[in-house]
Amino acid sequence: METFMHFSYEMSILLFLAFAGFFIANRLRQPTAVVNILLGILIGPTLLQIIQYNTTVQTVAYLGAIFQIFIAGLEYKSHNIYTIKNILIALGGSIFPWIVGYFVSTFFFNSIHSIFIATTMTATSIAVSVAILKELGLLQRKMSNIIIGAALVDDILGLLMLSITKSYLVSQDLLPVFLTKAGFSTLFLVIAMLLGPYISRIASRIHSWAKVQKIHYLAYLFAITIAFLYGALAELVGLSAIVGAFLAGFVLEKLNYQDFKVGAQYVGVIFSSIFFISLGILVSVKFTESIVRLVLILTLVAVVSKIIGSTLLALITKVKAKEAIIIGVAMVPRGEVAMVTALIGLNMGIITQEIYSTLIIMAVLTCLVTPTLLKLTLRLVRRKQTT
Repeated sequence: METFMHFSYEMSILLFLAFAGFFIANRLRQPTAVVNILLGILIGPTLLQIIQYNTTVQTVAYLGAIFQIFIAGLEYKSHNIYTIKNILIALGGSIFPWIVGYFVSTFFFNSIHSIFIATTMTATSIAVSVAILKELGLLQRKMSNIIIGAALVDDILGLLMLSITKSYLVSQDLLPVFLTKAGFSTLFLVIAMLLGPYISRIASRIHSWAKVQKIHYLAYLFAITIAFLYGALAELVGLSAIVGAFLAGFVLEKLNYQDFKVGAQYVGVIFSSIFFISLGILVSVKFTESIVRLVLILTLVAVVSKIIGSTLLALITKVKAKEAIIIGVAMVPRGEVAMVTALIGLNMGIITQEIYSTLIIMAVLTCLVTPTLLKLTLRLVRRKQTT
């Protein structure tokens, strides 16, 4: 009884903040995702200490990430995701930050710490990027397909690097680890895509039958089942559940049923809002001078290296200069993958609590600065177009 009461208490606070976040974001003209992260920091252990990052918050946040990514997948055409251009931009946005992050980190930490710090800098947060693009009215533009496609591949590369790093620190044998992880990940992606048309056909038949029976939510229930199944299989091969959820979304994107997508959005808005609040709650640190200095250095490295790496490869793939810069900036936010990487490093005893908290704050700051950087970039691009 007491456990349920505590759960209800925390959920009521989280949902109230999610509700208030929309009004605050509208008033301040800021993306809701950013406002929710700040609200999470406010009520978390760093400031007011109303809610800790416990099992309740972790579980609901996990659901939020799944729904956020699944909905994003529904809005994108699969042939726009896996292109040579997206893969190359993702490579630039992953490898360059890793190299720069590792090099800079070695000035402060040993090589093992530096590997984990560099790995947190590789993956773009799809959930945060999608939310920011949507709220800035950029989601339906052509370059958004490049951003989301590159971010998805970027995420996969980041998770692959995390898996390799974990396995390497245990086995100290890099080549077999890489081949194994790459093989399983590739096999999962290929099978998931090949099964897509069959799953879509089954969902379509379920929707047609359910419509006659006036059970309009049945196809949506089937789709959510597929999202979590893909998520579980992705985790099984060493990727993240969010990658599986995105794949489930865009193999079902041909189901252009209004009630189907509206149902996903209604449920998703609850959990995804709490997901962003949880990113803020996860911050727990005492701001000493050394911590602040380190956070600023790593955040600057994370932002600049991601912009340079992604923009350069976008230019090489013949993307227009103005769009290449926008793509580079939109790839900046780190979120769930960076935090998972930091958490694994802490749980394995490889990094300290201080490094962990620093990485969490770095990830949150990249989410906070991206909307402002993106607005400034768009303003500069439009100003140049008019002159």
